[in-house]
Amino acid sequence: MFAMWRIPAPWKPVSRKGPGHKMGGGKGSIDHYVTPVKAGRIIIELSGQCEFGEIFLILVASGFCIYIFIHFLFVFNVYLMYDNILNK
Repeated sequence: MFAMWRIPAPWKPVSRKGPGHKMGGGKGSIDHYVTPVKAGRIIIELSGQCEFGEIFLILVASGFCIYIFIHFLFVFNVYLMYDNILNK
């Protein structure tokens, strides 16, 4: 089985006060840890008995499809904005 983790393990602590506590008294204790993910990043999780060569083309094709879709949305939005300006 092949696994490549492109996202690091959770490292950022999130603190929280217990329910029923009033404001003040400093920062609460650590509740859990998270991994911050930037906006626009796509996380794909694969499982099962697979090799990297088997899924590489699928990942490349899905990335290309997402790129084409986003490019289409951008061009379509520019066209709509241009059409609205001309109609005014």
